[in-house]
Amino acid sequence: MQKLCFDPQVQKLDQLPSLQRLVLSGNQISSITASSARRECDAEGSSSPISFPKLSGILLARNRIADWSSIDALNHLPALTELRLTENALKSSTGGGVAMVRLEIVARVAQLKVLNSSAVGPNERRDAEIRYLRRILGEAQSAAPDASVEEAAAKASTSTAHPRCEELVQQYGHLTTHASDGQGAETGTLSNTMLSLTLQCVAASAGERPPQTKKLPGSLTVGNLKLLCEKLFKVAVAHQKIFAKQADSPFPEELDDDREQIGYLGMRDGATILISDSSE
Repeated sequence: MQKLCFDPQVQKLDQLPSLQRLVLSGNQISSITASSARRECDAEGSSSPISFPKLSGILLARNRIADWSSIDALNHLPALTELRLTENALKSSTGGGVAMVRLEIVARVAQLKVLNSSAVGPNERRDAEIRYLRRILGEAQSAAPDASVEEAAAKASTSTAHPRCEELVQQYGHLTTHASDGQGAETGTLSNTMLSLTLQCVAASAGERPPQTKKLPGSLTVGNLKLLCEKLFKVAVAHQKIFAKQADSPFPEELDDDREQIGYLGMRDGATILISDSSE
């Protein structure tokens, strides 16, 4: 059993078994830990209670949380569905911006329904978890290049840095274990899907060019998508910054790895690709 550990003054509140909402914004909190709680039995043989058993909402804005292990610790709150983490020092493990931080929080905390006042829909959760799992497996394979995907998954599942890995492998493993054709082109359920995407150029240099809807394969790389956008909107690939906006997500997400296939980035039918010109 895991016990959530805060500052001693906050920790006293876990003696309130019916506590449902906790406002801790602006309290200089820098970390939250989940330590193994020893199961102590009283005279009647009952075990010690779960930490914060009914806490469904916790507001942690304007603190100093910077480590992902603190987010993993929040996953041990059994009733947690709402979380606010704005104005902390978290950075995406992949180097992305606010949108990537949001996706990683969603992937690491299984029961979240609302994050930073914005609903977490089932499609956003699925995309976040698949992306997160693919990164974990990619890191494991990079550390052991001769290992199979299955071996990498087994190794990653034992990592304390990614406590949800085993659960996610069981749920999405069939979507992330894909083979290479020897030339870097990957095959699999996601990459074989045809996607209807709206391409919209927001660069001033492009003038009044209307959005265009294209049916594109999930196996299309970001680099080749940029080539298509250059042809359609006359914005040089070298100057392009492109973002994906899902219909149910408030945050566009930058597509900054030219090697990635759009199907494995969680792209879905109806998404909008925004093209800007970084030279402007």
